[in-house]
Amino acid sequence: MTDAPLVETAAGTVRGRALPEGGRLFAGIPFAEPPVGELRLRPPRPPAPWRGVREADRFAPAPAQGGSPLMSEASQRAPFPAFPTAAITETSEDCLHLNVWNPRATGDGPRPVIVWFYGGGFETGSAAPPYSDGAALARQTGTVVVTAYYRLGALGFLHLVDLLGERWAGSTNLALQDQAGALRWVRENIAGFRRRSRQRHRRGPVGRRVLHRGPARGTDRGRAVPQGDPAERQHDPDLRPGHGHLHGRGPARRPAPGRG
Repeated sequence: MTDAPLVETAAGTVRGRALPEGGRLFAGIPFAEPPVGELRLRPPRPPAPWRGVREADRFAPAPAQGGSPLMSEASQRAPFPAFPTAAITETSEDCLHLNVWNPRATGDGPRPVIVWFYGGGFETGSAAPPYSDGAALARQTGTVVVTAYYRLGALGFLHLVDLLGERWAGSTNLALQDQAGALRWVRENIAGFRRRSRQRHRRGPVGRRVLHRGPARGTDRGRAVPQGDPAERQHDPDLRPGHGHLHGRGPARRPAPGRG
């Protein structure tokens, strides 16, 4: 293997590692300050700069999470279910990190970039293998692959402004704000890992559609590929209380004209 690669980011230098099958991995790079303490349930903030070289050779823990009510108990216990939650063994609230895989060099031209946001109903998931295998995707597509963590469950979607007042007005849909923060990091830093020609993003379909309406507006200059559930469970403030929420059992639909 070649020597460990170094890359400059806006916050400081990171050192990744070469992969046995070729290519390079930069793991556990912070794209925001840890959302703990005074920053718990607050929008993501850019990471504080660091001095020297930060090791980026280990994956960060997955976001704090529990079993998803959208999956059966058998699926959550299975070794390789549709969502391999059994493989997620370490979690933390300090989760706003991302990983970058650079495939084996095959030419001097710029590579496309895929940004992958894991699915899991906004309740479970991880940006690290085996839940998100960026190495395989990079090898198969010849692209630079970025996978990013975002907050889940109540930590990602608790709506406090109605209970605690306007000082919490910016703390809505934090998971989507995390995803937008990761996209901003990619826009500002990915050139240091590999020159960029275009971007493609994969995220849960609800996140993709809502992001393009709000937090990530202006950050996505490429293509988005939604997969999975429809975006019918997002909160619609125009609906009556209790009829429009992200994690409801039924779809939140706007009442027909003249009804409700």
